[in-house]
Amino acid sequence: MGRNKNFYYLNKYFISGVRYEALLENHPNLMSEGIVNIIKTYQLDNNINWRFRKFDKEELKGNLQFDLSKVNVGNQENPVWKEVDSKIIGITKQMINEGLTDEEIASKIHLKIVEGGVNMENQKITKNVSVDLGNNNCKVAIDENVFVFVNKVRKERQTNKLADNDYIQLSDDSGYYIISNDEDVFEESQSKKDKNFIPTLYFSICRALTEIGVEAEEVDVNLSMLIPINQAHESAEYISKIKEKDSVLCTYRINKNEDTSIINIKNVEMFLEGVASIPLIENNTGMQSIADIGSKTINVIKVRNSKIVMVDTIDELGSFEYYDKLINKINNRSVNLSNINQLIEDGIYKHDKDLLKAYLKKVLEETNKIIKFDTCVNVNFTGGTIELFKSQGLNFEKGNIKIMNEPIFTNVKGSKVFLDAKYKVGE
Repeated sequence: MGRNKNFYYLNKYFISGVRYEALLENHPNLMSEGIVNIIKTYQLDNNINWRFRKFDKEELKGNLQFDLSKVNVGNQENPVWKEVDSKIIGITKQMINEGLTDEEIASKIHLKIVEGGVNMENQKITKNVSVDLGNNNCKVAIDENVFVFVNKVRKERQTNKLADNDYIQLSDDSGYYIISNDEDVFEESQSKKDKNFIPTLYFSICRALTEIGVEAEEVDVNLSMLIPINQAHESAEYISKIKEKDSVLCTYRINKNEDTSIINIKNVEMFLEGVASIPLIENNTGMQSIADIGSKTINVIKVRNSKIVMVDTIDELGSFEYYDKLINKINNRSVNLSNINQLIEDGIYKHDKDLLKAYLKKVLEETNKIIKFDTCVNVNFTGGTIELFKSQGLNFEKGNIKIMNEPIFTNVKGSKVFLDAKYKVGE
């Protein structure tokens, strides 16, 4: 997927074309220096010579040499000419004359254009997206698709530090947010709402669009989010932080492909982790319970005849407890929660099956104290930690103890069931 042609005004070549014209308007004596020298001296984009049509001598308007009213959004061999609204040229020139850099212009220009009353004639679609910004991984559901990525984020201000990483840039921010870089660390916070989650949230939405092959210029999003049971009282503040930035021009790179989209978050629904998995319980009759094992907590729910009768949280018994013990046993200062999984994947260290068995035993004992397994038709275990157990051959399904299908994704899939029921996209 290539960068959206409608957003030519974000590119350096367009800003350089307008900057060249502004230079000649403000400094007529530069005309004698020639285009090549001006490009070099003022570090303009070399491609302006073919991105814009040059005026013939008879057409020259004073010192102006390029016709900025049309821009080539294709390539030099196969040009694709796009009409440029004169207001966009004027707005860009005003920002240049105010002394803004190319990066600052690119990060602010869309909002300036909208404020200037320019009709962008965007292709707009509406999508329902469910996002779970976990402490370890982000899980996302859109249409019938689900995916997961590591929840690490770091801000860079220089493009030469982006390397091959996925990133996102938001319209009101001149920096770039690198996502899921192996060298970065998890953000420590007791509360989801207190994390720097906005860049990751918008990246989740943009990647969701990429996963289903959508190249829309503008997308209205009905969003569902997940929050731990013990943070339920913070839901309103969490939603408020999202709605503060409910319309954003996102420039992003995913799997080495760059694109740009306007994301409008129209509605936000908040769901409790574990509770969101209820629609996916199989044979949902009688008293059912859910134990959702995350990285820091276990969310515990009991439901009977579609009525939630109990919600609770077991704090500090998520998978990080096992990893903390494994890290202590390895006893190497270079090993931490942020890189232990990568080191295991690379074969440098291994899981400790005895430690994992002991952790599983504790999980079952502590959840049984709250749920009382023998009072339930089924005890349904879910959450990303289930995949950890399965990877080491620890299958604890027995009797009424069940493992839900695709345990990593039950919360986002279940919350999307609720979301789709409320916001019937396309109907």
